Amino acid sequence: GWVNQFVYEEFYPKISYDVRSAAATCLESIFNKNVIIPEEYFSEDLKDSIGLSIELDELFEKIKNFQALHHQLKIVKYDLKQVEIDAENQTAYVAAEVIYKTQTAKGKRFITQNNFIELYLQQSKYMENWWEIKQVITNLF
Repeated sequence: GWVNQFVYEEFYPKISYDVRSAAATCLESIFNKNVIIPEEYFSEDLKDSIGLSIELDELFEKIKNFQALHHQLKIVKYDLKQVEIDAENQTAYVAAEVIYKTQTAKGKRFITQNNFIELYLQQSKYMENWWEIKQVITNLF
């Protein structure tokens, strides 16, 4: 017999879920040293904090340098304070408050810190239900 299988989201996309998921993956990759940063989550047309073009390798280097400042770094929680989606222009904006812990050296106490990060996303040119990070705005790197 012939068997057909379909992905529900292909027929009923959940844009809000996709945007939130992409934002969460980005935040996890910044604040957890053990998480590999997935290249496919970032746009080919990537911008830095002030809107200038930046290569993906440059952004990854900035993230790795931030992570290297700490012996241990781990995300405690994040709160997506604002999520705006412009479906017509295929863009999104996410503002997140991140609470994370850092340890400067082995055996030292963890210090809890918080920071605010803004993410601009765009829908992928190649996959309809895929959202890519176009810009990361933070004072951490």
